[in-house]
Amino acid sequence: MQQPNHQIAERLLRQRGYDNSAEMIRSVQEFITRYGQTPLQTMERLVQENQLVCLGEFHNYEGRYMHSELIEVAAAHGAKVLFVEVYADEQRTIDDFLQTGDFSRIAEFSEAKNANLAFQRPYVKMLETARVSGMKIVAVDINSDGATRDKHMAEAILNHFSDYPSDRGIFVAGQFHLMPRPFFVSTKSASTWLKETLTGGVVTIGRAYININEQSEELLNIWALMANASQPVIVPTQNSPFFKLPSTVRDNPLIGSDFDYLFLYPHPMGEKVEAIEQNKVSQEQQRFLAVATGSLQISPFAATELLSIKNLMAQIDKLDPLVKQGDEAARIEYERLAAEVLEHSRRYQQMTGGER
Repeated sequence: MQQPNHQIAERLLRQRGYDNSAEMIRSVQEFITRYGQTPLQTMERLVQENQLVCLGEFHNYEGRYMHSELIEVAAAHGAKVLFVEVYADEQRTIDDFLQTGDFSRIAEFSEAKNANLAFQRPYVKMLETARVSGMKIVAVDINSDGATRDKHMAEAILNHFSDYPSDRGIFVAGQFHLMPRPFFVSTKSASTWLKETLTGGVVTIGRAYININEQSEELLNIWALMANASQPVIVPTQNSPFFKLPSTVRDNPLIGSDFDYLFLYPHPMGEKVEAIEQNKVSQEQQRFLAVATGSLQISPFAATELLSIKNLMAQIDKLDPLVKQGDEAARIEYERLAAEVLEHSRRYQQMTGGER
């Protein structure tokens, strides 16, 4: 049986030389209770108080939790532009997407250059939310080394604000780009460049989610484990108990006290066993996508639409006997799923030019 989160956190802290772990966990939980806010409340406030909100992510499903919801709230409260960690030479593709809503060409650059970014559903949903909300989307990355990339991203954002000084924006990037560099790296992060130059206010939000897997118990998740988070919450790091932790815990290069705020949340796929089962399903889906893109010679996004149709049809098949028995609730759900199949089929035909 899996230990409660706070017990795992205590053990991990003790393993790293921190003897007073129980007291630390209590102080963290008290701090969160007093100062924590829901992510949407925090985004609403920060986007009105700052010209730029930098939202950190991990380049995976869990690390993009609530992306689209946060962007929707930001747009509703004044954000006009979404800056993304996508290569700037693909801006024309993004502009086409903003005009048409067609994902197919986005798949081309995401698969070729940033497969870990736009290829994933949460990221696509975020882009679509920004488009529907009327936001501009600006690609700011460059295919180069780390030092050049961070400076280039910062300069691209500063150039935009120079042209549109009244804009407010959101910058979504891997959170290593949004924290001061550890001592062993000799360059500045994008957020450091921005904070030093942009006068309208820059704030950073880092992430930590509970994700105990079979192989390891990652240090970066001690924050969320201490919070024992059952609901997502964002907390300020200023004057927080995080700073009282020893450097062996505090100075992890992926998550620490270098952000202005920390976004703490449970693993969005649920408990450990559920996450493992979900991972098995995900592997099967990845195999399906690989076969579809290879044998049918279609874009990853078109293959994803096929996968959605496949999954929906499996649900419809399970409902079919109930519908035949006259179950009204099953009939309503059956019709909803059928409508989704038609919508995914329409998207697939749009992406493939109706050839398949």
